[in-house]
Amino acid sequence: ALTDIRLDALDKAREVDILRETVNRLKHENKQLKSDMSRLLAGRGSRASSQASIPMLGDEEPVYEAPPSSASGSYSSKRSSGCNSVKVTVNVDLRGTISNAICPDNEIIIGFLAIPGKEANWEELDQQIFTLFEAYIARIDPDHHLGLHCTESVIGYQMGDVVREKGAQSPAQVPGEVLLPTTTVRMFLRGAAQHAVDSLVLECLFPRTMLEQLLKFLLSHRRLVLSGATGIGKSNLARQLAAYLSVRIGIDRNGVVDVKIPEDTSDKSIVKVEKQLENLLRSPDPAVVLIDNIPRHRIAFVSSVFSSVELSHDVENYEVNNSDGARSNRPAISK
Repeated sequence: ALTDIRLDALDKAREVDILRETVNRLKHENKQLKSDMSRLLAGRGSRASSQASIPMLGDEEPVYEAPPSSASGSYSSKRSSGCNSVKVTVNVDLRGTISNAICPDNEIIIGFLAIPGKEANWEELDQQIFTLFEAYIARIDPDHHLGLHCTESVIGYQMGDVVREKGAQSPAQVPGEVLLPTTTVRMFLRGAAQHAVDSLVLECLFPRTMLEQLLKFLLSHRRLVLSGATGIGKSNLARQLAAYLSVRIGIDRNGVVDVKIPEDTSDKSIVKVEKQLENLLRSPDPAVVLIDNIPRHRIAFVSSVFSSVELSHDVENYEVNNSDGARSNRPAISK
């Protein structure tokens, strides 16, 4: 029988409060960074268009600047105007690769850096960017619960057509020739390609150790149930685990099959879902099946479907399930 993973630790009020505080801190941070970006655009004569899409904050609210560094005097963390800085983001790509295909929904703005002078080298720019990322992590995770480290988590960064990959040879151009006011520096974190969870940690804001344990169990047993109190992020965690796993086993992350369990008592709808699940479980093709928010009165039904299909070890089929509530009187989803 499948061991039913329960997020009991998250049911504790103290840890739930920590998670909520982290989310609130992230929301406030994003507002501050949006305000900073709108002021940057306003300095270049684009206030009208930026105000239409970016909410403004009051001038009395603080805006984070890039932290100062002694690595080079050419990098000032204070911007004298809106035209001598570049935006720095973290691209939360679960693949763990540096890609030119950028999805805005995957980007997190962490701050701005002053454009370096012609004499600055790549090592100095590395230090500035890592310092900015480290300061951002310290703001969203002051107690170091997430387990992210700038020097270990970052695999490199991209600026237009130029890529600076950790451990690789430096680009031919110097940073001052690459970075322009319109340039965005995009950092990338370790992911499925490195069998690491750094990007997944930043995406769903769960501790590294917890995600590693869940993935280890899922890869071993192929079926995982997340259960716990409402409002602790189980649905997002289940979706991100399924997306990460799909990349890990070599299928498209958009290829995750999202199965909906109906709440009504219609025999036709139940039979249809039962056949869909059985076909997916018996399919010879690799697949990741996501069953989100299983209704309590349908848990026995889902359990019976899984029990009726023998788990094949020759095909990579994985199931991630999520339901609300406590442990009491709940049938296990077995092989």
